[in-house]
Amino acid sequence: MVTSPRERRLTALIGMLAVLQRLYVFDAASARVAGAEPDPTRRAVLEGWMETVGKSFGAMIHGQDLDEDALDALRPLLPWLKDELDLHYLLHDSSASLREQAAFGAAHVYSSDNRIKAEHACAQALGRTEQADWLLQQVQRSMGLVQQANAAVESSALGEPSDEAARFISSHVQAAVGEESRLKGEIDAVPTLLEGREPLG
Repeated sequence: MVTSPRERRLTALIGMLAVLQRLYVFDAASARVAGAEPDPTRRAVLEGWMETVGKSFGAMIHGQDLDEDALDALRPLLPWLKDELDLHYLLHDSSASLREQAAFGAAHVYSSDNRIKAEHACAQALGRTEQADWLLQQVQRSMGLVQQANAAVESSALGEPSDEAARFISSHVQAAVGEESRLKGEIDAVPTLLEGREPLG
């Protein structure tokens, strides 16, 4: 349960990092399946934001709070990230072949893996041993899902995915679609959480 301004800011940063990871992996996996390279300009933008948010997250994990300069560095990302997440879901075609949906599923898996690892780091930093132990189990489980996602993308890059890869894609896409509303709600709450306040509603 989030009980302090510090935890609210950490929650905001975790949500931002998870969406950035989703977009980054989606671009990389889409290019891999298509036999192309990710757009270098967009890749640089995503990597820059991941570094900026990651720096703030690392500082907070080690006991620092976000000063006004750090908050000012993060604020320009918020509307862009919201728009990108909306577009990510808007452009997803659930009627497309599983090969074409492999990147969407992989992006979800990597984003979830990123989130679980960050939540584990938070629990450790906050001295919540029981929660940290539980999250560590989820981190270990997530490793298997990441391997599935990698196999699905690689199989799709070679042509039509294998039966096993197709099952992976279907499962991962279903999970991604199922959390759309929650993810968008989390991103909507990020500006308030970054200020250390509890969102209304």
